[in-house]
Amino acid sequence: MIPQVPPGPWTGLPPGRATASLLAVDAALIGANVGLSALSFLDLIASVPDAWRLETERNLAAAWTILKWAALATLCAWAACRGRGALPAALAAAFAMLLADDALEGHERLGRALAEGLSLPAPPFLRAQDAGELLVVAAECAILALLLAWAWRRRRQGDARRLAVFVALFGLLGLAGVVCDMAHEAVRAWPVPRYATGVAEDGGEMVVASLLLAYAWAVFGPVAPRSEPDPEPVAAPGFAPDPER
Repeated sequence: MIPQVPPGPWTGLPPGRATASLLAVDAALIGANVGLSALSFLDLIASVPDAWRLETERNLAAAWTILKWAALATLCAWAACRGRGALPAALAAAFAMLLADDALEGHERLGRALAEGLSLPAPPFLRAQDAGELLVVAAECAILALLLAWAWRRRRQGDARRLAVFVALFGLLGLAGVVCDMAHEAVRAWPVPRYATGVAEDGGEMVVASLLLAYAWAVFGPVAPRSEPDPEPVAAPGFAPDPER
């Protein structure tokens, strides 16, 4: 659930309305692609214009997602510089990694280079390049895990709950960006399943990026409640201190 932080002079929009606005743009981009694809299938238009094609790397949807990664990296870096603790610092690095990967087509290019340089075999139903991409994504996941583990060890009061939400959203991002991507390639011989998994991949990434941005704004934005270091546990008479942080 996105926390409902009261609007203030620096918030622009309350998080709930901001979330709805972000998702509305996502829905418009996905809906435009679906509608134009249907018109193309019915031979009412020659093809879907490149700007509205979700499956390409350079389109409006991709630019919109890159913009959200940039906003997330900037917001979390700002929060870390304002003394908000290790969690926003770790997230700033994670979102900068996602920004670089999307903007530079990192896992696609590195995956292709690995597949060619190491002569990787093609997994069942996939391409050799997909094996290379999976290796790159595994490395990125390892970096993300290290960053989140560091944030966990240095967590402040309230960070455990926030970290759990971010981990869940990163899991959804992996489901859309990795699982649906591999399914998209596995069913490439069948046009309808290929199109559906492509929409699930690119549309899912857009939606998860919007949820991440909305939640980050709610917890790290200018009027979000501040995290404080956990106080030392004090034992009440007859009770032992709770070791949980």
